[in-house]
Order: sequence, then C-alpha cells, then structure tokens
Amino acid sequence: MTVLSILFEALQARAGRANLGLPTAIRCSSLFDEFENDYLPTKRERTRRSYRKSLRPFRAYFVKSLGDPFIDNVSQAHIKGYLKWRRVHGPHGEKRKDPISNRTLQRDRAILHKIMNEAIDAGYIDHNPVSAVRAPKATTRDPELLTPDQVATLLEQCR
Repeated sequence: MTVLSILFEALQARAGRANLGLPTAIRCSSLFDEFENDYLPTKRERTRRSYRKSLRPFRAYFVKSLGDPFIDNVSQAHIKGYLKWRRVHGPHGEKRKDPISNRTLQRDRAILHKIMNEAIDAGYIDHNPVSAVRAPKATTRDPELLTPDQVATLLEQCR
C-alpha cells in the first residue's frame, strides 16, 4: 500500500464517520486528555497512577515528536516506532543511558491498546493499530522465598 492510498482510506473513513454524525479529526493530544479526564477517574488510584505513568511518554512521542497526528492516521508503524523510541527514552522524552525493560514496554503497549479501544468505542476510529503489534517478550521473575532460618529470624525480630 502506498502512503497516498493509506491517506485516501483514512479520509474516506473520516468522511463516513462524519456522514453518520460521529466525531472526526481527533488528535492524539485530545484523545489522551479525554482518556485521562473521562476514563481514569472511574479506576482505582493504583491503576490511575500506572496509566498516568504511560501517558507521559505517549504525549512526548505522539504529541511532541510526531507533531500530534490525527488518531485515524496512527498506524501499526507508529506503534512500532513508539516502542522502539520508548526503549531508549524516559517518560518526558529525554534520552536514557540504559534501555527500558520489556515489562515496561509491555505495560505501555497494553495501556495504549486500551486507549485506542476507547477511541473505537467513542466512534473516533474503526480499528485499533496496536492490535497488529506484538508485545515485547519479557522474562518472568521467580519470587525469592525465605529459608526456614530467615523466617525464624524474621519472627524473632518481630517479637
């Protein structure tokens, strides 16, 4: 597919939504603001904190780096670009010395997927571009269990 054909399809979809009386031409910044103001207040505080942690780099990449594109123009390539960019950038867009963990990238991808699903529910877009991008693989950690001696010492200290 050429860039022109992709843009043509996006414009056709936008016109179709306009004909149905649905919102069109929503920018990423507006979607992120709407998500933060309308969706997050319905969640527990820990969930809100986690989502806000991801919204910062989303804004740094999509709004500042990409120039705040319309969400119906955001593609699989943009999502892949975000994950590649995020690996070496902090939450405000600053370059990092050490790469971000795959677990953080998984979380960001999952939250971005949720935001785009909310955009579908609102009628802003017809498909979720995050769905076409695989989550990075992350190794699971085994919890460190206390030895019987460590448990005894812990209980002793508690008394």
